[in-house]
Amino acid sequence: MFDRGINAEVLAADSLGPSSTARAAVGWDEALACDLDGLITRTWQLARRQRTWFRKMTGFDTVDITNATGEESADRVMGVLRAQAMI
Repeated sequence: MFDRGINAEVLAADSLGPSSTARAAVGWDEALACDLDGLITRTWQLARRQRTWFRKMTGFDTVDITNATGEESADRVMGVLRAQAMI
């Protein structure tokens, strides 16, 4: 993300006066500071909390989008929905 300009993007957004919600987003402060290690750590911590939370939930399907493009991800989700006749 840093190689593709996340720092410049967050700096530009920050100059516009973001909401407190945007400022609290995981990675915002790390992107402003160009802190790659901090960004990796905060993202990992969020993912770990999400896995703990989702483990307690039942009645839903998961869709593996590992290494999928945006279009491939959408196709996989749509396939699950079609199989369940939700759409």
